[in-house]
Amino acid sequence: MATDRHQAPSYPLRLDEDLRTQLQAAAEEKQRSLNAEIQARLKKSLELDGVGGSKASVAARLLKTLADADALARQLANKAS
Repeated sequence: MATDRHQAPSYPLRLDEDLRTQLQAAAEEKQRSLNAEIQARLKKSLELDGVGGSKASVAARLLKTLADADALARQLANKAS
């Protein structure tokens, strides 16, 4: 994929108004464009799903697994009390 935004093929994307507003607010908070925010979130989502096999995706899956295990341990502790 080309890194220059003028060389990358465009892809029209329809978003409902509420989602676009939320994404725009998140983009502004991080001082980046709406496009950059959407790309960052999609990339993170793919990493969490284990797509790509990069070190970042392995680390993301590990962190998610640890968080899931922690949540399960808390649930079990609450049931035991």
